[in-house]
Amino acid sequence: MKWIEKIRLLTSNGGRKIAIEVAVQRLIDIEGHSKNVEIYLLQNALYEGDLSVLLVWENERDPVKSREGLLLAENLQAYGPVNHTVWHMIPYKKQM
Repeated sequence: MKWIEKIRLLTSNGGRKIAIEVAVQRLIDIEGHSKNVEIYLLQNALYEGDLSVLLVWENERDPVKSREGLLLAENLQAYGPVNHTVWHMIPYKKQM
């Protein structure tokens, strides 16, 4: 089963650079220690201070705020408000 953690940070344009550096270091740590996770670092195309990280997990665990996601969210709080949510994927079949 795939499920997703989304960690969103709203920061100033000035805080963006260091927030990205902190996020990248944490994401490298997550990749090195966690299996079955795809990681995406996103920046809003219109507002540079709107950043999101998607942790896309594929395992049999119930969707939760993971230890990795909680640590990342905590590290990013120094740069602005953080919203940490958990999503599950809804399968659909495309109609022809």
